[in-house]
Amino acid sequence: IYCGKHGTAEADENYRRVIAELLASGPEVIRHIGVTKLGSRHHEFSPPATRRITVAELLLAYIEHAEGYYKPPSREIEIIKIACRTVRELFSNLPASEFGVRQLKAIRQQWVDQTQARKYINAKVSRIVRIWQWATEEQLVPASTWHSLKALRGLRAGRSAAKEPAKPRPVPEADFRKAMTGLRPPVRAILELLWLTAARSGEICSLRTRDIVRDCEPWQYRLEQHKTS
Repeated sequence: IYCGKHGTAEADENYRRVIAELLASGPEVIRHIGVTKLGSRHHEFSPPATRRITVAELLLAYIEHAEGYYKPPSREIEIIKIACRTVRELFSNLPASEFGVRQLKAIRQQWVDQTQARKYINAKVSRIVRIWQWATEEQLVPASTWHSLKALRGLRAGRSAAKEPAKPRPVPEADFRKAMTGLRPPVRAILELLWLTAARSGEICSLRTRDIVRDCEPWQYRLEQHKTS
């Protein structure tokens, strides 16, 4: 990174600014954005917002950020990666600042053509928009890029070609009991607990003895952290 002539006040100021911005951006930005876009010794100093990173670089940096932010038993990171896969396949080399509503519509249409459910499509689109929101916060793309993506309205029931998901129906208890036949005792106990409590499977599978309060009736399971905490 060329900050100016050595020993000048301008070079000193630019150096301090670059270091402060890199430290504030976090390790994922330094690894996937800073190294590729700021590694040349012949580039003049420029603010972060003017660096033209690609969609692939942005997705990689965001996924690393998300992996540190979302903790088990949350499945959010899995859904984010699924949404990012299509974005990367179609627009990997496009400058992230040029990713707009037209590109987002193309991605959404591909999901519609694959007969994915409308609500699931809307949820994945929201996560893509959130990536550009994060990029705006990190000054990796202009704020106008994120604001334009927010203009895309979600698919509405009965007003698009997207498939409507079937409403989930309760499993008859007789079918549930039949499915339990032949299962190992630990697995059967997990399913019984799920049936009785309607808890999330991740919460039950991560249950530890120390999480159970047994000096009261009924016993209580107190999570240290959960999806809505």
